[in-house]
Amino acid sequence: MKIDNNPIEIEAMENFHLNKTDEAHNLQNMFLEQFHESLKCKEDYCSCTADCVHHGCCMDCVILHRGHGDHLPECMHDLFNKKLLDLSKLSEHSIKKSL
Repeated sequence: MKIDNNPIEIEAMENFHLNKTDEAHNLQNMFLEQFHESLKCKEDYCSCTADCVHHGCCMDCVILHRGHGDHLPECMHDLFNKKLLDLSKLSEHSIKKSL
């Protein structure tokens, strides 16, 4: 199952932004049902490429990262980098020059 940028969850968020909360919740429930089915079938849904004993155990991984607070799980790097790049555009990426 593809979790990152999942089309069903993207559509759910679009509905939330349009205040169509019932539709959004229905889509999120569909997304979660697919995820739970994926778990039952023992599919590898984890997008993390780090060599880690916690691969596929998102709750354990996130708890460890929250606990040490040093960095984000690798599977979240692309998401955060994209958001940071969008913010950096506001200052013509001048942060690169000041570092």
